[in-house]
Amino acid sequence: MTDTPASPAPGPPVTLITGGGTGIGAAIARQLLERGHRVTITGRRDERLRELAGELGNPASLLTVSGDAADYGDVTAALQASVTGSGGWTRWWPTPGAAPPTASLTVIRPGGGTWC
Repeated sequence: MTDTPASPAPGPPVTLITGGGTGIGAAIARQLLERGHRVTITGRRDERLRELAGELGNPASLLTVSGDAADYGDVTAALQASVTGSGGWTRWWPTPGAAPPTASLTVIRPGGGTWC
C-alpha cells in the first residue's frame, strides 16, 4: 500500500512560503491572498512577519511562523504550523535557503501520520 499525502481541508489552496516576510516571498504572499488563497509565511524576523500581516490587514487566511529556512527543525515546525493552522498545504514556495541537504524532509499529515 502506498502512503499518499493527505489533502488540506476543503477550501482555497494553501501555500507555505519560506522567506515570505520580505521581497519576492512577500510579493507572492500578497498576490495569493488577493486571489483568495490561504498562506503561511515564514521568516527569521518575527517582527517583520507581524508588520507585513498588519500591512495586509491581518487577514484570517494568513499564518505567520518565525524560523530559519536553513534550519531543518524550523522548517518542520513551519510545516506543522501550516497543517495545524490551515489543515494542510497544497504548495510550498521556498524563496530563500533550504533545509540542510543531508536532511530527509518528513511531512506531517493532518490527523496524524507522516509521509516522506
